[in-house]
Amino acid sequence: MRHSIRLHSLLIILVITFIVSIFIGRYMIYPHGLILDGLFLNIIFNVRLPRILTATILGAALSMSGATLQSAFRNPLVGPEILGVSQGAAFGAAFAILFLASDPIKIEVLSMIFGLLALLTSYAISSAIKYGGRILRLVLAGLAVSAIYSAGVGVMKCLADPLKQLPELTFWLLGGLSGVTWRDFLYATPLAIVGIALILIARWRVNLLTLDDGV
Repeated sequence: MRHSIRLHSLLIILVITFIVSIFIGRYMIYPHGLILDGLFLNIIFNVRLPRILTATILGAALSMSGATLQSAFRNPLVGPEILGVSQGAAFGAAFAILFLASDPIKIEVLSMIFGLLALLTSYAISSAIKYGGRILRLVLAGLAVSAIYSAGVGVMKCLADPLKQLPELTFWLLGGLSGVTWRDFLYATPLAIVGIALILIARWRVNLLTLDDGV
């Protein structure tokens, strides 16, 4: 009962936040203005809605992946940086920005490739370690991989053009949805839905990871 109340409360908060976000921004939009001014309609449908919908679907995907990692490590403080995924993705994006003319598609592809490579590297290193438990080995390997990729990002910052490439790299690392369009939403949504679906399909196995070794 308590879980149901909490879930419904969060859904109500999500809907309210969604609606409020449509009208609040750099330029305030009032409901009566939607009828009188076509410019406001253009701002809502071509600027704010893509950002809000993208934030919603990405938030769902990130929360699902975060909960999965926390279940796997049995630790509520665990995040993607533990396995070096975040740092690997940052290195891939930095490489594309510096050496591949900042092409958006190449930035996205390389960030995913290097994020996956960091994950596989962490697993490979943890398998080679002969002491400690499985989770401890994976954490140690992930921290080592994270440090290596973080150093690589630092080198990229030193090599970047301070007037053009460095600001773009810094903005990418900080993240944001200010430049999101319908194209970005349509590109990201299928990937997020597939990831969420795979987690839901394997949810029973994920739940087993939260059990103690003696169970």
